[in-house]
Amino acid sequence: MRVVQTSLMILRLERIKNTQTRENEDCLGSRASTHGGLVRKYPADRYGEEMGPSARIWKTAFDETEKHDREMTMGWRDSIDALLVFAGLFSAVISGFLSQTYQALQPDLARITALLLIEQIALMRALADGVSPNDIPITTPRDLDSAVFASSTDYWTHGLWFTGLTLSFITALFAVVMKQWISSYMTPVSGNPLEQVRMRHFRFKGLEKWHVPALFGFLPVLLHISLFLFLAGLVSFLSALNITMAVITALLAGSAFLAYVTANSLPVFYPECPYKTPLSSLARYLWWTLRTGASKLKHRFTAVGRRAGAAVSELKVSTYASLTTLEAQAVHTFRHHLDTHLKVWLYDNSSNYSVKDIVLEAFAGLKSDFTLRFSDAFAPIALEVEAAFNQ
Repeated sequence: MRVVQTSLMILRLERIKNTQTRENEDCLGSRASTHGGLVRKYPADRYGEEMGPSARIWKTAFDETEKHDREMTMGWRDSIDALLVFAGLFSAVISGFLSQTYQALQPDLARITALLLIEQIALMRALADGVSPNDIPITTPRDLDSAVFASSTDYWTHGLWFTGLTLSFITALFAVVMKQWISSYMTPVSGNPLEQVRMRHFRFKGLEKWHVPALFGFLPVLLHISLFLFLAGLVSFLSALNITMAVITALLAGSAFLAYVTANSLPVFYPECPYKTPLSSLARYLWWTLRTGASKLKHRFTAVGRRAGAAVSELKVSTYASLTTLEAQAVHTFRHHLDTHLKVWLYDNSSNYSVKDIVLEAFAGLKSDFTLRFSDAFAPIALEVEAAFNQ
């Protein structure tokens, strides 16, 4: 602890010593770097034209929105390209299985012919031996049914596979259609900067109103469902061939499905968990709905609620918070911890000594109570600073 305090005192003294010589230069340089580019690119508007059709605000807004749209649509295009490749390969795999097994759904004409021939030969031998034809076993309707109609296992197997193949084709179809949506959204707009920004924002509001980002997010879910349907059909198919292989495949598929559900549910309870998908947002909403419903039922059936005569509609329940809101709340709660470890990470991972100096200056500005709380986090840095000072 004394090492940390001594090192921080050294840093504060060095910072006070250099502050007067660098403060003005840093401030001027910072302002020039952040504002100089825009000032040079877009000169100041004339008085009274700050909101005109060609004002600087609209040109700046157009640049910012164009950058935002480019990054957003680039991510969508990459996701769609990956989906199309996977959907094509997956459809080929399912089609290969179906082409080899779909015959099990058709009547087995060869077996029917064989049964009838066996019966006919038995009758002819009975006549030749003087045996009554009534003593010859005949082909029963049950024997014919087994040859004409497929088993329930075959129906389940192919039903699952055909459903998965259909969902895969639907995913590919909507992926192509959504790629056309992107092209339509990014179509250039003619006119002055104000008209261009208005048209862009009109399109952007349309994206939000019609939940296009959510549709892009749920598109991979269709492919995930088709994959699990294929695995379920594979287990059903193997169960008729070898029960051991079916059990092993079922365990692997069940473990994958359990991991899939768990990974999508973890962000609901741990905001820092990176396993966020559109299903995680749906799981968050379902969890909030269940908790709210349970609170209302508890309020209705408790003795206190009955005596007070309070209406369920007046019960105060927690407001719904999305995963993004929960993440922001967690960041605010642990902001001091994050700030400290971010500085340590920046110091340890940067090879630029200017960056290390900036980090040390930031540590020198910490308050005493803050340094005591997080002294363990940057104790190695404090030892390094003291060793350098002693040299």
